[in-house]
Amino acid sequence: MLSDSLRLYKLIILYFLYRSKHEITNAILSDFILEYGYTDYLSIQETLSSLTEDEMITAHKTHTSTYYTITTSGLETLEFFNTRLPHDTKKQIDTYLQEKKIRIMQ
Repeated sequence: MLSDSLRLYKLIILYFLYRSKHEITNAILSDFILEYGYTDYLSIQETLSSLTEDEMITAHKTHTSTYYTITTSGLETLEFFNTRLPHDTKKQIDTYLQEKKIRIMQ
């Protein structure tokens, strides 16, 4: 069974990727999660790895960065658990994306 914290981290990442219209780098995801104090860097990397292994997100690596996108399975999971992601967190993500000028889904 997932801990509440791990579930929150996964939902944050899934929602973040859902709202963006293009691939998001590990650095951007980490920056958001660290800036708002949700968890530490190691936990972010473990969560990204878990989501990739569970095929909820895909990772595309270049020589300088790793880019993530949400999969159909990730979208289904996000829809199912959407009510468990606090409205304030969704608002923080949307605000962050707008401030960083990252295109978002309407």
